[in-house]
Amino acid sequence: MLNSPPPTHLKHRCLYLLPYEGFDGRYSNHTDCKYLGVGIAQYREGEDTPVSVKSWRKPEHKWSRQSEELPTHRNIDMTILQTLVMRHNWPDTVAVPAKKFLYQSGEIVLRRLEPVNSQCRQEREATLERLKVLKALLNTMSNI
Repeated sequence: MLNSPPPTHLKHRCLYLLPYEGFDGRYSNHTDCKYLGVGIAQYREGEDTPVSVKSWRKPEHKWSRQSEELPTHRNIDMTILQTLVMRHNWPDTVAVPAKKFLYQSGEIVLRRLEPVNSQCRQEREATLERLKVLKALLNTMSNI
């Protein structure tokens, strides 16, 4: 693990923790995101408690309330959205074809709300490299 042991006293129950400081993209080794985890969501109790992913942030000496816990389906949905945006080089509009999201019956067209700066363009290339890794992993899964 890292210099910061995970906060096992908090309500999110970790099943897996990835020490993340050295892997956080352009923030690598200069980040407050110490771990990424997969675990049991903190916001529910009982048998229907969903699995969630969480980024564990520790900006100084205390675990941050800005650590984010997301249901796994939302994490995948964010990756789908990011992929649709990244597929083209920051287009003015992005068409989200029907049925990309649960219960989505028709196409949705998203309009870019702000100009794209050079940092966005640089990060696109790094994101595409990460998506290639994801694609390769997905291609190895015979059950999807």
